[in-house]
Amino acid sequence: MSEKIQITLIGKDDVLASILAEQARGHAGGQAGDHVKGARAFDFVAVASVSDASPQSDVWVLPQGMHVPALEQMPLCICIAAAGEARQPGDGTVFTKPLRLAQVLDVALSGARLRRRKQPRALGQTHMFHPFARLIEETASGRGVTLTEKEASLLCAVLDSGEKGLSRKDAMTELWGYHPDAESHAVDTTLYRLRQKLQELGSIDAHLVNEGGVYKWHDR
Repeated sequence: MSEKIQITLIGKDDVLASILAEQARGHAGGQAGDHVKGARAFDFVAVASVSDASPQSDVWVLPQGMHVPALEQMPLCICIAAAGEARQPGDGTVFTKPLRLAQVLDVALSGARLRRRKQPRALGQTHMFHPFARLIEETASGRGVTLTEKEASLLCAVLDSGEKGLSRKDAMTELWGYHPDAESHAVDTTLYRLRQKLQELGSIDAHLVNEGGVYKWHDR
């Protein structure tokens, strides 16, 4: 799963397109764009109409009132209304011009990441993980185990980390909210219980590895 969120701007809004493109590019030196929350955390493309927009995009930013077809997997839709324009029923999240870009990006990035985490994902070729239900299921038999909220969050974080992996310190700060130097066995205890549940489904626990204090999932 790519770490970057895919944002598509639909319709002709050259000013917003220019700003979003600049924020998506960012600056390697950490200069312009750092004042906007989520800068350089997304890829961006602008298209003329909904028919040109990829349904694989995480977020669609579009004018309020534009018709959006019903899709099986809908991107998160953020509507932009002109100043003084009345909100239309069913438009969902609406921002009115003049925009506060940081607020728009905050909603787009956090909402898209939450949406991603709710999507079922394959654990190798034999099992499926359903984050929203906190369930790991063996596809052939339908047999499964239910995880606690922390176990599911830890597994999500490890899967999202990809090849980089999730360090114990990052798990402590991001999932438990502890200080990086805090003494706690919360991560180790949760990981142990998660491994026990994975073992109930066969040898699937072998995919969850610890490489020098960094947790990774290997689909082998």
